[in-house]
Amino acid sequence: MTSELTQPGVSVVPSGKYALIAGLHWQWVSVRGRRRMRIEARDQLASHWLALPAGTADEPATWLGTLADDTTVLPKGKRPASLAATLLGSVPADCWGIFLLPGGRYWFMAVSGGHPSPYGDVTGDAATALRAAELFRATAPAPSAGWTVFDPDTLLDLPDARRDQLNSLIPSRVPPRALLNKTDSRTASGLLLLGAVLAAGAWYGNHWLEEKQKAEHAAWVQAELTRAREAAALKPASLSKPWSAQPDFSGMLNACVKQWRQAPLSIAGWVFSRATCEATGQLTLHYALPDGGTVGDFAARLPQLYGAGTQAVFNMPGPSDDASFKETVRFAAAPAEMLLPGDEQLRRMTSYAQRLRANLRFSEPVALTQTIGQEHIPLPWKRYSFTFITDIPPDRLFDASRFPGNGLRLSSVKAELHSSRLTYTLEGMLYAEN
Repeated sequence: MTSELTQPGVSVVPSGKYALIAGLHWQWVSVRGRRRMRIEARDQLASHWLALPAGTADEPATWLGTLADDTTVLPKGKRPASLAATLLGSVPADCWGIFLLPGGRYWFMAVSGGHPSPYGDVTGDAATALRAAELFRATAPAPSAGWTVFDPDTLLDLPDARRDQLNSLIPSRVPPRALLNKTDSRTASGLLLLGAVLAAGAWYGNHWLEEKQKAEHAAWVQAELTRAREAAALKPASLSKPWSAQPDFSGMLNACVKQWRQAPLSIAGWVFSRATCEATGQLTLHYALPDGGTVGDFAARLPQLYGAGTQAVFNMPGPSDDASFKETVRFAAAPAEMLLPGDEQLRRMTSYAQRLRANLRFSEPVALTQTIGQEHIPLPWKRYSFTFITDIPPDRLFDASRFPGNGLRLSSVKAELHSSRLTYTLEGMLYAEN
């Protein structure tokens, strides 16, 4: 097995009649379909793409791998395939490792839940591979059974790591799911589309330039993540990170949604109307007055369901048509994880909201300071406030394996019933590097 090196960040490993590509860009797309994946790849100016189904039948999604356009010269006569996708059937569903490619470069691979991780599939020198491994370990949530680690060249200080060589893991036949598709089709429909693009070339020129800049930005995101981690190591330990010791983003969502789902839809005829879960650990449940109901009915029934210590609160004097009571929710404090570079999480969350047609609003950034003695020290981070409104249960949208919550913290989560449909409102803060 020989290796042919191309651009920085991408390696081609010939294997029989196939060219196995290491260094694809992976991302989660909340839709499926070959046509949509080709459009996504074209929007990213990718020459080739690969789609691995994910999600469920009710909520279909895709892991999309793309190869940047005009950056890699593929060997002639060989069918291109993803090296990471080729190994999926040969390695555990939750694993990572560093392999030496023939030619001197190293490859960091990571598989989470049976799919390539967006933090994996990175090639470069040994230092680059080690930094990618550190980023993955700091960012990806560990599975219940733990990670399986591959370290055949003993770069890591992990005595229990497996020593399997890369060539022993590559199957004799590349599975069809690992084969790359060309973004530009030569079919009649593709030619018609090309003709339409050429006809509107003047209008699309500016748009193409913007998309190219976006693709170039995505290409160095991985390098910027590494840079941010190294820069963080140089910051004085005395500077407090304001997003530390606050409830974990996805953990708080899961705890809040789990607890209010256990609440009854009706108490003494009063119907659930809204729930508000706050970062202080307090969940407030509200119920609306039914026809013929009374506050006495609700007050008498509530202790039977939640215990004698639970007190009902009514909006009286006044209409007396709202009843509420409080519960305690327990959250785990999140560690001070590394922030994404610059405003990357801001752009990522905005893009995610646009795909879901959700309502997202951000405030202007606020500069952060810390008082040490008599001095006000400016912190190297900034904070945005945000409000995210959607009809989709938020614990599904922001699962840690689907959407990285770097720098995101919640102040409250609210569910409101309108015309038999729940609307969810998330309010919180986004911290980012200056």
